[in-house]
Amino acid sequence: MALLNKIDSNITGLRYAEEASIGVLPASPVWKPLEPNSYSDFGGEITTVAREPIAADRQLKKGVTTDLDASGGLNSDLTQENLQDILQGFFFASLRTKHEFTVASVDGTAEEFIVSGVGAASAVVAVGGTGYAVNDIVTLTGGTFTTAAQFRVTAVTGGVVDTVSVEVAGDYTAVPANPAATTGAGDNALTLTVTWNGVTALVENDLVFSKGLDDAGNNGLFVVDAGGATDTNIPVTGDLTTAAAQSGTISHVGFEFASGDVDVDVSGTWPALTSTVKSFQDLGLSIGEIIFIGGDAADEQFVNEENNGFARVQSIAANRLEFSKTQQTMVTETGTGLTIRLFFGRVLKNETGSLITRRTYQLERTLGAPDDALPAEVQAEYLEGQVPSEFTFNFASADKATVDLTFIGQDNTHVDGPTPLKSGARPAITESDLFNTSSDISRIRLAQVVAGDANPTALVGFLKELTLGINNNLTPNKALGVLGSFEVTAGSFEVSGSLSGYFTTVSAVQSVRNNADVTLDVHLVKSNSGVSIDMPLLALGDGRLTVEKDTEVTLPLTLAAATGAKVDPNLDHTLLMVFFDFLPNLADV
Repeated sequence: MALLNKIDSNITGLRYAEEASIGVLPASPVWKPLEPNSYSDFGGEITTVAREPIAADRQLKKGVTTDLDASGGLNSDLTQENLQDILQGFFFASLRTKHEFTVASVDGTAEEFIVSGVGAASAVVAVGGTGYAVNDIVTLTGGTFTTAAQFRVTAVTGGVVDTVSVEVAGDYTAVPANPAATTGAGDNALTLTVTWNGVTALVENDLVFSKGLDDAGNNGLFVVDAGGATDTNIPVTGDLTTAAAQSGTISHVGFEFASGDVDVDVSGTWPALTSTVKSFQDLGLSIGEIIFIGGDAADEQFVNEENNGFARVQSIAANRLEFSKTQQTMVTETGTGLTIRLFFGRVLKNETGSLITRRTYQLERTLGAPDDALPAEVQAEYLEGQVPSEFTFNFASADKATVDLTFIGQDNTHVDGPTPLKSGARPAITESDLFNTSSDISRIRLAQVVAGDANPTALVGFLKELTLGINNNLTPNKALGVLGSFEVTAGSFEVSGSLSGYFTTVSAVQSVRNNADVTLDVHLVKSNSGVSIDMPLLALGDGRLTVEKDTEVTLPLTLAAATGAKVDPNLDHTLLMVFFDFLPNLADV
């Protein structure tokens, strides 16, 4: 046994952990795995300056280290699971989730899921809060819980707490009765109004999806039974198998309307679903969110196929849900005898105002053990204080969908093996199939924005390739006495891309010349799950046709995205994504 002569790339690994503040890990970090195909760069680039005195020997003298640029970049396959969490960092935003819980056990006799994680989803300051500082921890008092909810002070104005964020959601044995959060590092005058992620919000006919449970029959799509959820119990219509000590999850993914409750109305400016009993405002939807209409059974979807499919929410009233973008041109239909299903997911978009949330990370690349007699003494290099910089989707014909990610930050460090890896949990990767560009793209549509037309004619029929990218325009902040950067400044949230399409008509070329308002949406569906991407407003560039002998005529276009508020004040974002835990087979076309 001896020191190795080389270390192969296949024994390296990559993980990341979210920091509590830039350059500082939380007390118990979670190192989540990534699956890189390749690296564009990773580490610290050192700058040195040599001494160049005027001397007869005309020789340079050894200089000194003057700067360090710590950055990382990688390419990865796109799957349903692998990028949802870290994409929040690139969007400077948080996922807008519906109700999600950890399954603690399954009661096969009562046909119920027993869940944990019933805790605080968010909180706002109601009263007081003097004597606190940013990053102070405030602990919840009152209520019945096994793990108390904790909140981190995120802003103080004039000596008084302004905002807080959820540090630990808490684990309750029963739905809490809105206990106030007091105590902490201040004068105990702080009271918070807490919004709870409680199971009682799940009502009869909600659709829930469970995964990761030991018994295969306990995984899948279920309908919440009559009476809805209570405390930590979610009763469902199905045949569950009793199982204890589970670690899977269950999430709210849709709703099944009562027979005949939903119709399609196209008489207004925008096509809409209308209801008599169920309020659409109870579904937790957002303006601009992509949903899917229709289930797999004949009575779960509209008779006219034009009324099923992906749709973008335009407005939400109690008994009217309007759409500004639909998969087909909807037609009037009465849903007599139909129990229409509607599916939704986690929404991620660039936010405005107080919802803008910067996250920083540390990246850990393990490099194997240098001594084969000491396999546990693993070396690693770390990128610290890293801010997500650029993210690019790559869609090429007859290929897999991939993404490129880059980070810019403060510093990089190493551990040598005898020095252990940084502390924290290191969960296993969640296995998930990659999306391919041949059979997993359910719809891709580039079209001109037309007022009142939810399904305008496509400008390009088929695409050869497409790239879409986020650029946060980061600048590392340098200072005297600091090797590396002490902070990172973010510039404009810039979304751009390019495509090559098969030319059919001059309408797309004319759209470039006319600086027309254009929109793009992409929907990926695989194994009853999916990802939707929507850009409500684009400007096109280039547009010079490529004409070559013995080949098809192609149209290259550049895409520059802007806030959708120009075309509609409700669409106050540039890019929006939805991650669907479950989609029916109907979505895979």
